[in-house]
Amino acid sequence: MNAGFSRPQADPWAWAWLRAHPWWGLSIALHVGLVAALMAHRGTPLPLPGQPVLSAAEQARVDASIERARRLQMQKHLRALEAIERELAGGDASPPRPAEPLPNDPQALLQRAREAATRIEQAEQSRRAEELSRLTGLPPEQALARVKAEPQPAPLVPKPGSPTPDPSPEQALRDLERQAREAQSRRAQEQARQQQGTRVAGASGERAQSSTESASGGRKGGSPGAGTVAGVGGRGSGQGASDDARAGGTLQSTMAVQEPRVYGAMRQSQVLDAATLRPAHARRLGAGAPLATRVLPDGWYVAGPFEARGARSLHDPYPPEIAVDLDAAYAGQGGRLLEWRWVPVSPYPMVPPNRAENAVYYAWTEVHVDRAQDVVLEIGADDDSKLWLNDELVWVSDSLGDKPWYRQPFYGLDREIAQLNFVEGKKLVRLRAGRNTLLFKLYNGIDLMFFSVVITPPS
Repeated sequence: MNAGFSRPQADPWAWAWLRAHPWWGLSIALHVGLVAALMAHRGTPLPLPGQPVLSAAEQARVDASIERARRLQMQKHLRALEAIERELAGGDASPPRPAEPLPNDPQALLQRAREAATRIEQAEQSRRAEELSRLTGLPPEQALARVKAEPQPAPLVPKPGSPTPDPSPEQALRDLERQAREAQSRRAQEQARQQQGTRVAGASGERAQSSTESASGGRKGGSPGAGTVAGVGGRGSGQGASDDARAGGTLQSTMAVQEPRVYGAMRQSQVLDAATLRPAHARRLGAGAPLATRVLPDGWYVAGPFEARGARSLHDPYPPEIAVDLDAAYAGQGGRLLEWRWVPVSPYPMVPPNRAENAVYYAWTEVHVDRAQDVVLEIGADDDSKLWLNDELVWVSDSLGDKPWYRQPFYGLDREIAQLNFVEGKKLVRLRAGRNTLLFKLYNGIDLMFFSVVITPPS
């Protein structure tokens, strides 16, 4: 059968009318072309059939959310900077809740940050001058003059008349916090050098790993008691749900991901002793709650799907990474308006709503503990993931690692579901007393997706 072009079959009356009135047909065609040209000139995309487009009111909400997120990020940098100032002055490093809200104006935030940075510089110079005076016997004024005359680290506050162009308030605040952290690091190194003569390796109370150091190996479930995590709750694992529900329903998007991925050796599921497992669903840990060896946060606020550009999108920042604002609205995949929604973790594992391919999702929750303590976060995802604890990045998945749930649907792994045991990696972290925040980022390439964060005691 040959293929070719043929004259379109039109209604005979309409065709006759167009032949009798050619100028009307030409006028209609010109008007349609003019409207299309105007929309293209203004940057407004022509809507495709079945493709939603944000309305002007929705776009205004998205723009306002992004602007609010930038202000929140600047406030976060300022709080961190002032916390470093308190620590270097000998106070508590953890930022207290301010009695009054921080200003919203970017210039006011930047001015307050510059004042804190100046105080840090002055305190550092005074401390070095005191040490120089103690070692050399110089009068304090002469020691301070000598310190000021020495080559100094990059200034926290730019000098007036600097030839470099002024950065944006956001970038200037980031730079101030970074340089304050460098001053904090120099102080810590000096203190460590002073203590080397009396430090004993393996001394009682010394932590073996840092707060972001990876915990080793797979932990077999031990008997609850000392070192166990206490949680509340205790709903079941959610077994018995339909396969479609456990997989997250039908796909909302089927965009092709033209990105071949070659995986390494497959990770094996860790072996847990079912007789000693004590799972719990909770977001509060501490005294008075039932003992548990594996605690699953029982719900998350979720936003997504965002449009992805392949696996590299895991490292591209989206608006929720600027600042988590649960009242925000975002432009999502396919022109949809996205908002945060509360999703209980039932059944396990968590499958974000509106499952889509080539998409990015964010999930945020809080965990409360009655005292500061070390815990292990056991993390798993299909496909790739990142995790922030209290705004600190503590986990980035290995995108080339093979996983058991890549070989068969995760909802068929009944033992792993019953044991809350979808684990591809572990992180030893420090939870501070009170409120702790978790922000999870998930990239899904094709087909099934989920994520899992389980809190366990250190090995």
